[in-house]
Amino acid sequence: MFFANNLPNFFEPQTRWVAAEVFSDLGDWYTFSETVQYSLAQLIDEYNLIEGTYEEYRAHSIEFHSFMSMAMLAIVLAESMEERLFVPNLPCRSRVMETMLFLVDTELSSRTFNFWISFAENSSEIEDKQQGYPWLEQAFTQFFMKMCESGGDEMEWLSYRADVIEVFESILCMLGPAFLNSAVQQALDSWVFEPGNTGECSEDSLQILVVYFA
Repeated sequence: MFFANNLPNFFEPQTRWVAAEVFSDLGDWYTFSETVQYSLAQLIDEYNLIEGTYEEYRAHSIEFHSFMSMAMLAIVLAESMEERLFVPNLPCRSRVMETMLFLVDTELSSRTFNFWISFAENSSEIEDKQQGYPWLEQAFTQFFMKMCESGGDEMEWLSYRADVIEVFESILCMLGPAFLNSAVQQALDSWVFEPGNTGECSEDSLQILVVYFA
């Protein structure tokens, strides 16, 4: 309890980047207690450590490494809470899930793959299987939109498109093939009408899904 109560002291502006690296490393080796999990989740939420840090990075106020250290802490935390995320009325549940969805749209999107695969698999093992549906539907759509993006390092983009298929497989095992048509069409409509986009990439990405899931 003493440790959990003093967490804010570690995340003062001058020390938060180092603290994030230390706690994410600890999370890789040890399972945080429920008290520490909740305290970290509350801290990330109250201090706006993920969205706020990403805005700072995009504004060139901090280096990418600083954002990555904070994001990796959030990912490690979410992974350590995977089973508890299905506990009814868990206070930090929605915020943790919203953070993981936010990270899907960042440069660290691929780092969230394992979380979403496990979340989909865990969803199939609980009594109320529809509890995870809204999150999985949104994650699928965001991953598809991300797969439609081009630019930057072509090899990284091609690798992303190949690896994200495993995430799609896990999600579709839960949501069923009927979900695919409507989700992809909505994503395509949304993507094509974004300023500056063309249909070429979206059609190519659709073909990828058809090959794997037709």
